[in-house]
Amino acid sequence: MLISIELLPIDRDKFDQVINLICDRKFEDAKNIIDSLSLSYSNDPEYYVLVLNYYTQKAKKSYISLQTETPNDTMYFEIKDSLDQVVGYLGENSTYDLDFAKEGISLFKPALIKFPNRLDLFFGLVYLTRECKLNSELQSTMEMILNTSKSIDNQWIWSFNEKLSEDPESFMLNNLQAYLNGLLQDESESSDSIIFAVSEILVNLYPDCIFGYNNLGVLSYFKSNYGKAIEYFLFAEKINPEDILVLSNIAQIYKLQKNYNLSEKYYRKIMLLGNDDEKFWAEEQINLLKQ
Repeated sequence: MLISIELLPIDRDKFDQVINLICDRKFEDAKNIIDSLSLSYSNDPEYYVLVLNYYTQKAKKSYISLQTETPNDTMYFEIKDSLDQVVGYLGENSTYDLDFAKEGISLFKPALIKFPNRLDLFFGLVYLTRECKLNSELQSTMEMILNTSKSIDNQWIWSFNEKLSEDPESFMLNNLQAYLNGLLQDESESSDSIIFAVSEILVNLYPDCIFGYNNLGVLSYFKSNYGKAIEYFLFAEKINPEDILVLSNIAQIYKLQKNYNLSEKYYRKIMLLGNDDEKFWAEEQINLLKQ
């Protein structure tokens, strides 16, 4: 009689060895090991972690550029003239080989079906598609996270199948919102389209979470649709009447609508509930209303 045995997972030392090779940009050595693991470990989620890391790092091309705006990176060099005035900056920028990244995504995506509760796999793909500006793939991955969260009852786990140290649902929602916040900063139609689609699902699946309502309110604000924006923000306030961001958004919309009494009402709520900096800011806003 044949006996089926479950294969042992990838050895941690072997896993760390490949990760270190990737970090050192020794891609040929890393790829040789990954290929040697493919037959025996194609049903091991850590194999796919290695695949995604390999394609993400190899696809990334860094270069030094001269610019006049202060770089977003924390590491940069100032260029000064003879009067010791800053005239430019040298900072590191990066681009991605999109064809190579897409090849990696194609090899990696079966992992999301095989291991639907491995949240690190989903967010790994979110990271790569965001960096590469592959917006269609980014949106579908974010939507898949939300839909999967319900099908697995938010029983998420992380690397090496370890349990999360905090509530899995909150962890998923907070990290997803962090990416949506980044997209909001883009102020582009393509990013706004992703935010709208994902936030609609958020509102539908998680009606007691303020993120979706607040996102949709901000998008309405961007389009100067203040009536719709205030509807969304008031929904969010009903869910969490002490959220300072929501209260400040409501106050701002009422100010734009020249409803100064209601605007002051919400600034005063911030003065009651906020920290010292928020209270100081709200008081300043009230003083501006009265000028």
